[in-house]
Amino acid sequence: MDRQLERNGIKRSLTPADVRTDHKNHQPMVIQSVEGAHFLQGHLEWVEEAYKRGLRHFGLLHDSDAPVPLGDVYTNALRGMAD
Repeated sequence: MDRQLERNGIKRSLTPADVRTDHKNHQPMVIQSVEGAHFLQGHLEWVEEAYKRGLRHFGLLHDSDAPVPLGDVYTNALRGMAD
């Protein structure tokens, strides 16, 4: 992500003030977001590292069949739960 942003002259906006300034200056920017917290692999301490690297929003689950302890896809049958 860092290389892609740099290569394309796009910066991360990390605060609401950044968003306002970038908008005012017509500066292309992103608010980094991830759909699905699978990348944490159960390590909550990685949230802090992701934040330090610019992540500002993430959803716990994504529409996938990845077996994570956070939950599962609501359209699939429950797995690993007693009836």
